[in-house]
Amino acid sequence: KRVKHPYSHIYWSHNLITDFDFVLEQCLFGEHLLESFDSSKGIIYLVESEKTCLIASLHFKDDLFIATGGLSNLSPKKLEVLKGYDVEAIPDKGGYDYWKEKLEPLGITVNTIMESSDAPEGNDIADLLINIKTNKNDNF
Repeated sequence: KRVKHPYSHIYWSHNLITDFDFVLEQCLFGEHLLESFDSSKGIIYLVESEKTCLIASLHFKDDLFIATGGLSNLSPKKLEVLKGYDVEAIPDKGGYDYWKEKLEPLGITVNTIMESSDAPEGNDIADLLINIKTNKNDNF
């Protein structure tokens, strides 16, 4: 889990650069894999974190996991690259309503697996997979 309190421990190095105009333009994590993905063998899943993307990819080798890298990238502009693909989103526990509001108008289905789990608020599918794999059910 990422440390958010008493302050975020993530710092962008480009913030230190002051002598030129810089505009950060992010893409979806794993976006480059869309072109070569064989949709006849698997499903494209959209998740929030890069960690979730990597862990889930290890468990579901035929599927393609793409991460937004944060809720700020859950915008029509960032998700435009997914147009024409059949995509299913798996939000973190507690994020279903927000994701549904943002994604269903774009034709992206939102999965309820985390909402129907006993996982704590904020956990994601990677946390669920890790707990199942290690038979560590104390959080679920």
